[in-house]
Order: sequence, then structure tokens, then C-alpha cells
Amino acid sequence: MRQLSTSLRQVVDFVPLASSLHDVVVAGPDAPPLSSLDDLSGKDVYLLKNSVSWENLTALNQKLAANKKPRISLIAADANLERDDLVEMANAGMVQYTVTLSQTAQLWKNVFTNLKIYEDFYQMSGFPGGFNGSMQHQLQVYFAEFKGQIRLQASIQRKPRPD
Repeated sequence: MRQLSTSLRQVVDFVPLASSLHDVVVAGPDAPPLSSLDDLSGKDVYLLKNSVSWENLTALNQKLAANKKPRISLIAADANLERDDLVEMANAGMVQYTVTLSQTAQLWKNVFTNLKIYEDFYQMSGFPGGFNGSMQHQLQVYFAEFKGQIRLQASIQRKPRPD
């Protein structure tokens, strides 16, 4: 399970709002194939520096270094770029590897047909929804209950579509 940014946890409390979001490695057409996340050792990975993905790969670099393997070369993407832009750059062969949300990769895979998407690398179960304020604990309880009620209501309120 992936952890939240340390700096973000100092400012905001979180409650999981969804369970299907996770990061994936996206490779360009000329990128060597990967069999595990460790295969990124010695490779360039372009991603947003102010992201949990950056922190996760930084932690992986520490493990690689401890095992006497080359570090992943983390290259900070321009702050004006979005994850979608990095996926497009991978498709065009401008970068070999990037990291994005699975939904982003799946959205673009039929448009950018040169992508290789590695779904099985370091998944995050649950997307953090953030909030802060003086009643944080009460809000956490409320949002957790609300999440369950919405799912229950969605399953109950489904009606057949009129013909």
C-alpha cells in the first residue's frame, strides 16, 4: 500500500474515498521491457516531483542502493506539465518511462497506441480525499459513514431505464 506525502500529512488529514486508483509505470515504444519495478534501476523516469510517486521511487532508490544496484534516475518534469502530457511524451518516445494513475493510462491507451502499461507495480489501494479544520476527527467519521451510505443508496436506487 502506498503512503501519502509526508509534507501533505502535516497539513491535511485524509480518509480513503475510492479503492480502485493505483499508479502504473508507462513506457514508450523504445523502452526496454520491465518484469518488476526493480528493472527501473539505472533508467530515467520522468514524473512530477511534488507527487507521492516521486517519494515512492525515492524510497525504492534507497533499497536499490542498499542492494548495490544503480539508482533510478528521477527526472522532475516541468511543473507546467500534467500527467497526461507525460503519457503523451512516452508515446512519442520523448521519454522512456513515466508514472501515472491507472485510469489516466487506460484513458489514453487507445489514442496513444505506442504505450506499454505496467499495471502490477506498486499499487495504491484507495485514493486519499483530504480535509482539514478544527473538527477533523468528526469529519473523518462522517466521511467514512457517508462513503458507505452512498454505495448503499447507489445499489438500492438503480431503476430500469425506460424504453
